[in-house]
Amino acid sequence: MKKLIYWWIGCSLSLVSSLSGADDAVALFTAQPALHQSQLTGFTRARAQLDVVSELSARCLTVNSDVGDMIPASGLFACLDDTFIRLEIEANQVEQQRLKSDLQFLEKEVSRLQQLSRNKAVSEAELDRMKNQLSSTEFQLKARGIEARRLQEQLSRVCLKAPAGWKVIRRNLEPKQWVNQGQTVAQVGDFSQLHVPFALTVEEYAALQHTQPLQVYLPDLRQTVKADMARISPEFDPQTRKINVELLLDQGIEEKRGGWRVELALSIPDPSDTVIVPLTAIQTRYEEFFLLTPEGERKTIVKLGQGHELNTMRVQGRGIKAGDTFRLHTVAQ
Repeated sequence: MKKLIYWWIGCSLSLVSSLSGADDAVALFTAQPALHQSQLTGFTRARAQLDVVSELSARCLTVNSDVGDMIPASGLFACLDDTFIRLEIEANQVEQQRLKSDLQFLEKEVSRLQQLSRNKAVSEAELDRMKNQLSSTEFQLKARGIEARRLQEQLSRVCLKAPAGWKVIRRNLEPKQWVNQGQTVAQVGDFSQLHVPFALTVEEYAALQHTQPLQVYLPDLRQTVKADMARISPEFDPQTRKINVELLLDQGIEEKRGGWRVELALSIPDPSDTVIVPLTAIQTRYEEFFLLTPEGERKTIVKLGQGHELNTMRVQGRGIKAGDTFRLHTVAQ
């Protein structure tokens, strides 16, 4: 943050031009806006959160992680009872076997009737009925095959999974508890990186973009850490009339968790037209302080106090604004 302040003041003290006269030379400077500190406070939270939702209705058998625990590498959070699904799979297999047996019989029967039909021993209607029954059995077998895949998919989802390495934020599940389809049984979050949301004014947002390196202070931990821009909302919040941004904290925090207080200090231009000038530019006569324009016109000022650097002063004056050019003291050639 100090580097940003030095950058502003360094610009204000740079000489921009010089005027030559017969016996003297006049050095000029450009007044720069005074800066004031805007202190913002936010709180850390997980980089991402998601709900663990059951896709089946069944009784819970085991829960592998409690609140605060890390999801294991297998990703298993809990497992539900799969007894009824396995029974349905067995019934489906039996039904498929029966249909396959019927299909073999019907294929032979159709073949036999076709032979008889050539000899005019059976009617075409009877042959058509048998072919229709064969086709219906084939469709039933295909339907049971699709049902078998559905049951296998349900069986694979009996154990509820979450991303490995994430931590359990909330747990709404206990062993032997009945779980309904669509019920949220837990919430997990990724705390490998922390996000800090802020709502910034346009001026604060501009100052944030020019602040390098970006650092924040965590008063609860009494340490300063590096921060990066994580997300910048392209939308303008009509309620707060501010821009929503999120900072990313990745390194320097031993215990990564939500709720750490984060202070962000931004140096933004003073909205009261206060400017920074060097002390060598301020002249006085009859207890009146003033600056001289390059043309020699006096601009009365009011001194407001020490600037951000030595030998600078914060001043205000009618018609004086940042970017105006004034004289330094005349020096002899």
